[in-house]
Amino acid sequence: MINRKLSYGPLFTLLLLAGCIEPFSLDIERVSNQIIVEGILSNHPELQSVKLRQTPNDPLGFIELEGAIVKVENSNGIKFSFSEVAAGTYYPITPIEITNGEKYRLLVDLGDSVQIVSNWQSVPPPLKIETAYVSPTIEQSVNDNGYLTPYYGFSYYVTSDYTNPTSTFVRYSYQSAYIMESPLRSSLCSDCTGCYIVSNAKDFIKTAFVENGSRKRLLNFQIAFINSSYEYSIKKTLRIFQHSINEDTYEYYATIEQQKNLKGTIFDPPPAIAKTNLKDVRNPERVIYGFFEVNSVDEASVSTNGNSAPFAVRTFDEICTPYNLYTNPQCADCRVKEGATNERPHWF
Repeated sequence: MINRKLSYGPLFTLLLLAGCIEPFSLDIERVSNQIIVEGILSNHPELQSVKLRQTPNDPLGFIELEGAIVKVENSNGIKFSFSEVAAGTYYPITPIEITNGEKYRLLVDLGDSVQIVSNWQSVPPPLKIETAYVSPTIEQSVNDNGYLTPYYGFSYYVTSDYTNPTSTFVRYSYQSAYIMESPLRSSLCSDCTGCYIVSNAKDFIKTAFVENGSRKRLLNFQIAFINSSYEYSIKKTLRIFQHSINEDTYEYYATIEQQKNLKGTIFDPPPAIAKTNLKDVRNPERVIYGFFEVNSVDEASVSTNGNSAPFAVRTFDEICTPYNLYTNPQCADCRVKEGATNERPHWF
């Protein structure tokens, strides 16, 4: 029997299931006991994982599904097993070397008469990143009171290599790291300052596509705008992943991206639920939410600091004072900050 562990956290697929994408809310009753699968198979070994969750009766959380039997099968009938590394999170026992053009599908046995199988997914041809860069930016947006408000930050752009003659679909994700100082550190602790704070982008979705035709590419395509903060005071690096994906995968993420960007006005498109490529073969009437994605990835790292900006960037000395040390213990010891490490990431 499958184990279930209750957790709390954001999940776009879950939000779609609930019919609520902030800041636009629908009066739709949330459905409980629905299974959500997030599976990724990539040519990048760090990006191969399967996450299994279920919506509970509690409207604020989700259940991590433990103890599942998870495998990926290729078109030659070879199966690759996954092991559970955390509650509801599964990694391949050994990294899977995928082959361009080959087909793969996800197999999940949850017991309790639930056996999930995905559609076959082909490995798409890779699309290289030619250049990636960052530019300090002042964006303007109308606030809730109708006033035009400036936002200071950094915009990240990508120019891809030229695409294949067929349509090319991509999505983007990123990791980030910045150097943190601890101005209130003790002189007796040499390791309490100069940490690297590493994190993954949470709930970040950006998609793009290039229509049929050779000698086409994404040119100076903006993938993200990040608000200015003390993270830029010394050095911040984004590790940008460009995922080449299949058309049905693109449609899945594009639907979620569209719902995420709803403004709550009469001009918004109608809410939609992202189409899944998963089914329960033991109970075909059961709806399985989520997606199994197969992609090819290229990456690029981009670094900057506040010195390049035409606006002031806060420093650690400004945010760390003896008066707020209790609520900001990282000001005395950067090692307590979530994601802290003294080892420099190889892509930094």
